[in-house]
Amino acid sequence: MSAEHLSRLERRRLATLCAFALDMEVLFTDAAVAMVEKMVGSLFLRAERSRSERLMDDTRLLKETARLHARLGRALLDVRWAEGDVLSLVASAIILWNTVYLGRAVDHLRHQGAEVPERLLAHVPPLGWEHVSLTGDYL
Repeated sequence: MSAEHLSRLERRRLATLCAFALDMEVLFTDAAVAMVEKMVGSLFLRAERSRSERLMDDTRLLKETARLHARLGRALLDVRWAEGDVLSLVASAIILWNTVYLGRAVDHLRHQGAEVPERLLAHVPPLGWEHVSLTGDYL
């Protein structure tokens, strides 16, 4: 309707039309608020799921690391009790540690979208030990 059409209406019809418009404004505002509440709730739910998934991934990583440490500790004790070559075992432990964490680093890079060619990985030696101090701490 144009302004000219509205000016021709009787006062009663104009009042009814205004009342209808005001009522619809309230309904549309309520609907918009409800829609925003649903969207915000959905965002919070999605964020909570994502957070839970990250926590589960971190928990799995800690569990794997604890198992690895337990296996290495048991192997060190077994070699020591058998009076074997502890230094070879330590070198093997460093190789195992580096292999596990190099794999995780490559997975992380690929997950972030980086291209890591397999042919280059064949040239990455797992024996590096510059990151291990003389006290055995991981740097």
